Amino acid sequence: MSFTAEEVLAIRELIARTKHKDREAFEALYKTISKYIFAIAYGKTHNPDLAEETVQIVMLRIWKYASKCNVGRDVVGWIRKITVNSSITLWKKKRREILVDFTDEKVCGSDARFSVADFADSAFERSLLEHLTPEEAIVFRLRYQRYRYSEISKALGIKESRAKYVYRCAIQRARDFLDETQ
Repeated sequence: MSFTAEEVLAIRELIARTKHKDREAFEALYKTISKYIFAIAYGKTHNPDLAEETVQIVMLRIWKYASKCNVGRDVVGWIRKITVNSSITLWKKKRREILVDFTDEKVCGSDARFSVADFADSAFERSLLEHLTPEEAIVFRLRYQRYRYSEISKALGIKESRAKYVYRCAIQRARDFLDETQ
């Protein structure tokens, strides 16, 4: 999606008016560029919900930073840059959100959504995870998926040192399990 020269001039004018906190100009700007923002965001995230959320974030940033925009320059490029950066940041943030579940609420709280079996890719991995405690299984799997200890501790509500300890215990149990199966 691209804009004609007349549309670019209209966008420049709307941003110039938005600099002075003109709400009507901002609404008109939203109607003019929201589909453009959505298309870029969807292309980056491949998720319509994240793309829609990106539209809202970008519009808020345009409102906040319109005074810093040089309307004599490439305003469409400015909007595109904000959109690309916002959609990638949002996608990474959502990807890193960890929703875990075990029947033991002490480990993950009551916001249960997944079980150990959901994290297992194969029967062998499922067997391995079943030999671990629920806490060890989730920490082991998340480390396997390259999550940092800080992210794991935050998601599980435990100290980072506890996450490291649990991982070491899980590794030892995994080694013992492998020794038993051979």
